Amino acid sequence: MVENAIKHGISKRKSGGEVRIEAKLELENEEIFLKLSVFDSGAGAGQIELAEARQNGLGLNNIEQRLRSYYGQSASLEIKSETGKGTTAEIKIPVADANLLAAETRRHRDVEK
Repeated sequence: MVENAIKHGISKRKSGGEVRIEAKLELENEEIFLKLSVFDSGAGAGQIELAEARQNGLGLNNIEQRLRSYYGQSASLEIKSETGKGTTAEIKIPVADANLLAAETRRHRDVEK
């Protein structure tokens, strides 16, 4: 995703640009997800251009296939882009069931006492 941000985003701008990488945990429907985001301040793309790139490109297709292989429908890849405003690619991966994690944490605390 970082390679795509540089190659298809900021490399097209003579003035360069910015690439931001973020990772955070999020709680959604009693599950904890790791959300990885890559943003570039580059050229961006319209919806039609973005759809064609996803259909014909290898890199994003490989990422999507790996996510499906490892996590089934629980993981996702989402691309948000707007011409002239840059692009954000987000991967969301399940980490744990929040209830299960809370129970394990309580059990671990009880054992330590």
